[in-house]
Amino acid sequence: MIGLKRHTVRVVDHEPSWPALFADEWESLHRTLGDLVADIQHVGSTAVPDLPAKPILDIAIAIDTLDIIPDIVERLTGIGYIYRGDGGDGGGHLFIKESEPDIRTVHLHVVELSGTQWKNYLLFRKILCDDATARKRYADIKIDLAKRFPDDRKAYTSAKDEFIRGVLREASMTASGRRGVGVKPYFLQPPAETAGGAGGYSSNARGRGRMAHHAYSRKIDAQNPENRILFFEIMRRTC
Repeated sequence: MIGLKRHTVRVVDHEPSWPALFADEWESLHRTLGDLVADIQHVGSTAVPDLPAKPILDIAIAIDTLDIIPDIVERLTGIGYIYRGDGGDGGGHLFIKESEPDIRTVHLHVVELSGTQWKNYLLFRKILCDDATARKRYADIKIDLAKRFPDDRKAYTSAKDEFIRGVLREASMTASGRRGVGVKPYFLQPPAETAGGAGGYSSNARGRGRMAHHAYSRKIDAQNPENRILFFEIMRRTC
C-alpha cells in the first residue's frame, strides 16, 4: 500500500511491494523523459529493505544541467505530476504524485548529476543498506518522531534531518584522504562492485545507458513478459 495525506506523518513496516511500485514508476518516467535524464533511482526509506518508512515513494532523477527544467516540468505535468518548485539544497526541484487530492504517493526530486544532493541520496541509501546499526538507529528515530509529530510533516522532516546530516558527515570524514571518497553512482560501477545490485537505471544517451546490475547491461523491453520479470528482479535489489 502506498499513499499518505499531505502534512501528516505515518511510519509503517517495510513492504516488499515497494520496489515493484518503483519499477512501474520507472517505466513511466523513462518513457516520458527519455534521454533528458542521466539516471533515475529509488531513494529514501522505501528503497531500503527492513526499514520502516512513510508510505510514499522517493525517487531521485539526475540531470546534466538545470537548463532543461522547463522541459522536465512540461513532460512530468503531462503524466500527472504536480510541480512544487525549486527547493534548492532541500531536495532540488520537487514533483509530487497523488492518488487523490492531498494523498501523496510519490515525491520526485530532480537534481544535478554533478551536485552534492545526488551523491548524498546514493550515499545515504548505501549506508543504510550496509550498516544494520545505522539502519536500526534511523528506524527508531523515525518511529519516535512519527509519534511526536503525526500532523506536522515539516517538524518530522527537520528533526530527522539532523541524523541524516550527521551520518553523511561521519561518512565523509571517514572516507577523506582515501581513494574513492563517497560512493559512485551505481550505474557507473564495474561489474565486480555491482554484483548484488542496486535499484536504478541510467538512461543518458551519451554512453551512460546501463542497468545497475552488469548481467543486464542492455535496455530492457518492459513489454516483453520474460524481460519484465528480469526487470522487476533488478528493481527489487535496492541494496
